[in-house]
Amino acid sequence: MKEYLVFQLYSPLASWGEEAVGEIRHSAPMPTRSALLGLLAAAVGIRREEESRLAAFNEAYHTAVHVLSEKARWLRDYHTVSAPRENKKLNYYTRRDELTLAPDEVGTLISQREYRCDGYWHVAISAKSGAPHTLAELRDALTRPHFSLYLGRKSCPLALPLMPQLLEGDLKQVLLRAAETLRPVELNRFLEESGYCYWDDAEETSLVPEQTLHSNNQPLSRRRWQFGSYHGVTWQNLRVMVPIIVAMILASLLLAKPLNALLLGERYAQTMGMNLKVVRTLLVASTAILAGAATAFCGPIGFLGIAIPHLTRGVLGTADHRHLLPGCILTGSSLALMADILAQLPGDDVLPVNAVNAVFGAPVVMVILIRWYREAEAT
Repeated sequence: MKEYLVFQLYSPLASWGEEAVGEIRHSAPMPTRSALLGLLAAAVGIRREEESRLAAFNEAYHTAVHVLSEKARWLRDYHTVSAPRENKKLNYYTRRDELTLAPDEVGTLISQREYRCDGYWHVAISAKSGAPHTLAELRDALTRPHFSLYLGRKSCPLALPLMPQLLEGDLKQVLLRAAETLRPVELNRFLEESGYCYWDDAEETSLVPEQTLHSNNQPLSRRRWQFGSYHGVTWQNLRVMVPIIVAMILASLLLAKPLNALLLGERYAQTMGMNLKVVRTLLVASTAILAGAATAFCGPIGFLGIAIPHLTRGVLGTADHRHLLPGCILTGSSLALMADILAQLPGDDVLPVNAVNAVFGAPVVMVILIRWYREAEAT
C-alpha cells in the first residue's frame, strides 16, 4: 500500500506554461510538473532564491494528474506594448524618451497569453525515500500556505478549496476514490465521469498507459539564463546532452588538419584540395551545436569560450590544432570543474559560475586586448 496526498484544483482561468519562443505563451491542458511542485513549494514556504532546497524538493516527489473537466476551453489574451524601432542616432534613457523623442519610430508589439477556462483536476503526490517534507506536512501546508497560491499566473487564483487529504492504495484506487469524495456538486454538469490521467512515475503499474509523452518540464532557477549553472542538470538531461557533445567533439577533432591548412591562408588550403565551403559549414555547424547543447542545459557560461583557446595556446606554445583542440577540451573542462567547486559556498548559498569564471577569464581577455593594441601601434 502506498500513501498519496490528493487535492483538487479549480479556477475559471489557469495557465500552465509550456516551452515558448517568441510572443506566444502557450498553456498545457493540465497542470505541469513544474507548476505543481512550485505550488507545493510556495505552500511550504520555499523561496525562489533557495535553489538548493528547490532542487532537493524537485527530486523527492512523483506527480499524477486526473483531468476531469469535460467542457474546459481555451482563452487567448492579447497584450500590446508600444516600443520604438532601433535607431542608433537616438539614445533612450526613460520610457518617456521612447515615446516622445521619435514618435514616428514607435510601433506596437503584440504578445499572446493562453489560458485554460473552467479546468478541474485532481492531483496525487507521492514521496520518495528521503523526501524533505512528509506528505502530512505538505497537507498541512496546503491547508495554511505560507505564500499565496495560484494556478500558473497571479491572475489565476484558486476558486475552490484544495481539500487536501491522505489516501492509501495504488494510484488507480486513490484517483477513483478522490473522484467520488472530492467532486463538487456545483460542477457536476461540467465534469466527466472518468476522465484521463497523466503520471510521471515509471514504476506505476495500476494504470495502463495509452501513450508515452516526453517533456522537459522541470522547475528551473530564475537566474539560470542570466548566470549559468551545472547543478540543475539531471541524469535525464545528460542522456541527451552527452551523446551530442561527444559526437560534435569527435567531429571537431577530425577538422584539425583542415584548420592547420587554413593557418597558411585560403589560397594555400585550396591548392591542397580543400573545399572551403564544406569546411566552413562543418566548423560553424559543430560550433553551433556544441554551444547550443551546453547553453540549453546549463545556461550561458561566460569567458570559457573566449579565454580557454588563448590560454591553451600560450601554455602549449604551438598553433598546431592537433594539439590545441584536445588541449582546449581538457583545459576548459578542468577550469569549468574548478570554477563549479569554488562556487559552492558553505551553507545553502551558491555563487554563479560566471562570477568565478570571470576571475580567471577577465585577466586573459585584458592581456589579449593589450597585445592587440600594441601590435596595432607597431604596424
